[in-house]
Amino acid sequence: MSPNYATRQIFDRYEESLLANYLIKCAQLHHGLTPKAVRKLAFEFAKANKKRMPQSWEANKSAGQDWLTLLLKRNQGIAIRTPEATSLARSMGFNRPIVTKFFNNLEELYERYNLGPTNIQGGPTKM
Repeated sequence: MSPNYATRQIFDRYEESLLANYLIKCAQLHHGLTPKAVRKLAFEFAKANKKRMPQSWEANKSAGQDWLTLLLKRNQGIAIRTPEATSLARSMGFNRPIVTKFFNNLEELYERYNLGPTNIQGGPTKM
């Protein structure tokens, strides 16, 4: 017999996927959350959904470190780290007009040098 840890899980699969997708979306918007902020978010999410929680969650007003570790094991597509600062110039430089200009220039190069899908490689190339 093996232990069934799923019976002790706070969130079901759907709720956990909502939480994981939210964390991914935050990271994509240059607003990654710290591990402590993720644990606090999980507590607030559980409280809002009237979930049964361990007493330590109520006392600390956040989920435990072990909960976060297991969340990351179950959802390997997310990684929670202390966010690094993104320069304002880099953040502002990633906008629709700049990206559109990049792809227009790329298309022009493809046409100029008659490049097709077979000419694309993973690393830098010499022209």
